[in-house]
Amino acid sequence: MGGDSSKAARSVIWSAVENGGLAAVSFGSLVVYARFLTPSDFGLFSIVLATVDLLTVVVTMLFHDALVQRQHVTERHFNTAFTVSLGLGLVMLAVCASLAPLLAKLLGNPTAAPLLGVMALSFPLAALSSSIAAYHRRELEFKALAIRSLAGRLVGAGAGIVLVSMVVSDNDPRVAAETRERFVTHLAMHFLYRGTRVKGVIAHL
Repeated sequence: MGGDSSKAARSVIWSAVENGGLAAVSFGSLVVYARFLTPSDFGLFSIVLATVDLLTVVVTMLFHDALVQRQHVTERHFNTAFTVSLGLGLVMLAVCASLAPLLAKLLGNPTAAPLLGVMALSFPLAALSSSIAAYHRRELEFKALAIRSLAGRLVGAGAGIVLVSMVVSDNDPRVAAETRERFVTHLAMHFLYRGTRVKGVIAHL
């Protein structure tokens, strides 16, 4: 009993470290991006980012609570959640790409269309790590989750900052930086995980 209480306490601490660290890295990277973008570009970037982040919750949280709280969960449950989430992410990518011109028209800024289209790549990328995060939380492995999340976000933020400082065109900096940050973050969580879920999906299909 004491061991479970101690593990739960450590999990709370590592969860706080993860959430606080991710927020700090995200805030710091946005401050840097703001120095390289005009106010209008940064405002557009923020609108599209908020839209994508809101919709990403659907992909990442669709099965998360069920996988964490269900009393009996098998490898097949995780694989199925991974496959469905990835499929949903791809569908949302296609929908956002097709509706991007409409958003650009509503905002009165043609730049919004390619920006939303590229940042929508976050949906399938988020699906790669959603079931993995649920597994770690179910097993109270918050330390491993925090380390991998922070490592991926730090590497991604560093790559994004380098890109945004090197690319000089009007559109490429914010698109390349944000997409690269998200790409590295999700793939780092996915491929650092022991026994990648991709193999599990292939095994049971």
